[in-house]
This record gives sequence, structure tokens and C-alpha cells, in this order.
Amino acid sequence: MKRGNAEQAFRCLFVSLTVCMFLSLLVFTVRSSRASATGQLDIRASSLFRKLPIISVRQIGPRTVQVIFRNDYEKDITALIFSVGASKVIRRDYILAELEKDQRLSAGAADNLVNTVDPLSRDIVISGVLFSDGSREGDKSEITGLLEERRGMKMQFARFNPRFRSFDPVEPSTMMKELNEIKEFAASLPIATDDGSPMSDDVEHGLRTGQSLILKSLSKLEGDLRDEKIETFYSRDGTALVTTKEERVRKTFTAIEKDLKGLERRL
Repeated sequence: MKRGNAEQAFRCLFVSLTVCMFLSLLVFTVRSSRASATGQLDIRASSLFRKLPIISVRQIGPRTVQVIFRNDYEKDITALIFSVGASKVIRRDYILAELEKDQRLSAGAADNLVNTVDPLSRDIVISGVLFSDGSREGDKSEITGLLEERRGMKMQFARFNPRFRSFDPVEPSTMMKELNEIKEFAASLPIATDDGSPMSDDVEHGLRTGQSLILKSLSKLEGDLRDEKIETFYSRDGTALVTTKEERVRKTFTAIEKDLKGLERRL
């Protein structure tokens, strides 16, 4: 009898130990998974320029970091070059921004780079800077490449802008026909230099980027043309202010024309 009780007690103890070991292994597995998902990236950020210091580096996602830096020069910056790891390069060109206040990094102002990084690419370095007066410091090759990109974009805007100015957003019956003709013109802009001379990869990229920006702007204008809704607003005295499709199209056309002309001038 005693022997049977002992065997039963042993079996209960064995089952209890097995369950405990299983639960411990499960808890360890869950904890390990969480640690892997939320672990900190070992990312370092630095600047090659004393007057362009790094202010902070912060991880804001599993593989995303935010690097905040400040312009301590006495002149505005129009472009920056970032080296990420051994082979990745990021070109930040401020003059492409839509709003005038964002078209430069003013003296004394701070900005940030948000970037998804490879865990093996531990270093982010500000390696080149281009100023509003045309002077530059740091990575000459990448800055030259950025200027070549700008040259390609400028060619496309110079080709397109005179044609776009001929668009007349006044007569509703012909606006769509005119816009389709302009879209065809934009889609056929050559990916080539004006004189047919050989072009670098950077110039080609600029030509394609310029064409893409133009077509994107035309898509917005086409959206307004196809939108038949009439918007009504009310002034403080209760007067109804009606905005027709034609008025919206004229407003969008004016904004796009101004933006493209501004880009051509800044480039």
C-alpha cells in the first residue's frame, strides 16, 4: 500500500516538474521575442563639420532613427550629403521644397533626417554641404552629382514652362483638350541634353525627376478639371461665396505655374 502511494506521489511530482519546465520555457521564448522586437539599434551619427553639429540621435521605430542637426554657419545651406554605412548616400536638396521657408536651412536653424537603417549600417555621417552662395565643403563627388541632378531638372522645366504658359484655363469647353495636349508634350520630353552631348547618370536622373514632377503637377490639375462639385463658403456676414470648377482650375494652374517657374529659377 505504501509502495503504491509512493509511486503515485512520484508520478504527480514528475508531471508537476514537466509542466513547470514547459511554462518556464514558454515565458523565456516570449521574453526573447519581445527583446528582439524592441531592442535598441546601435546607430551612431556624426558630422565632419564643426559648424554643423549633431544635436541628438533617437530611435523612433524598430529600424528607424531620427538625427537632429543644426546649421551654425553664418550662411544658408541648400543641400546636404549623408553617408549611411559603407555604401548608402542620401542627398537632401532643400531647394526642391514647395514652401519658400523650407527651400534652405537658414543660419542657426535645426532640421532632422528620419531614415530606415540596416542594423549593420551603424554610422550616419554628414559628409557634404552646399551653401546658398555656391560654396561647398566635404564630399566633392556627391555634391557635384547633386548639381548635375539639378542641371537635368532645370533642362526639363526650361523646356516645359513656355508650353505650359500657353494653357488658357478660361474656356471650359477646351480646357480638357488643351490639358491632354500638354500632358502628351510633358510625357514626350526627351531624356537627353539639349545639345545631344553625353550625359552622366546624375543628369539623366535629374531629367527623369523633372519630368516626373511635371506630370505629377498635371495630374493634380486634371483632378480639378474632372471634379464637377461646386463649393460654397459663407462670409462672416452670411454672404454665400461660391467657388466653381473653373475658378478652382485657374487657382491650381496659377499655383503650379508659379511653382515650376520658381524651380527653374532656383535650379
